[in-house]
Amino acid sequence: MKLSIILPYYKTLSLTRRLLQKLKPQLNEEVELIIINDGSDGQEFLEYADIFINQKENKGVTYSRNNGIKVARGDYIVFIDSDDLVEDNYVKTILNKISNSNFDLCWISWNSSCGSAIVNSTKQINIAPWGCIFKASILKKINFNENYNLGEEPELWENIFKIKDLKIDFISQIIYNYIIQENSLTRRYNRGEISLKKGEKNE
Repeated sequence: MKLSIILPYYKTLSLTRRLLQKLKPQLNEEVELIIINDGSDGQEFLEYADIFINQKENKGVTYSRNNGIKVARGDYIVFIDSDDLVEDNYVKTILNKISNSNFDLCWISWNSSCGSAIVNSTKQINIAPWGCIFKASILKKINFNENYNLGEEPELWENIFKIKDLKIDFISQIIYNYIIQENSLTRRYNRGEISLKKGEKNE
């Protein structure tokens, strides 16, 4: 298995339907799709998944990602947010890069409503988990900190960049679409509705 796609799901039903309709035709025997239903209404997505994890309680995105990492069988791992979109060549482009390059991390290029980000340097880091292809062996050792509601990425990257001789590559072709939602975790944090860490007040 070359690639594991980890998709945590929580209350984005119509958007995730749209995403999976775009993603499912791209999948083949080299790819597995892992959907983690985080205590939500996502039972209907069982038919799309190679591995479906149903968390009866809402545990949060960091817990869900770690749960996906535990069962992932691919040599590489990518994450897709359940309210985003991918291009028609998303999987093919990633598989081609895996087949033709030996890397530990690979940045990808993306679109958003705020503009495009074309990656043309191995130093052009995007801290969002969906912005990188990870070698699975790294994430099997370095997980997301589950104490965070959001904002866990700096700690993750700090630990990853402690690894010596990391091989880094990039994909300059846009293959991911980051959709900014009004009720996203980041927007909710900015409105003071949630804190960065679980159990803390947002000040």
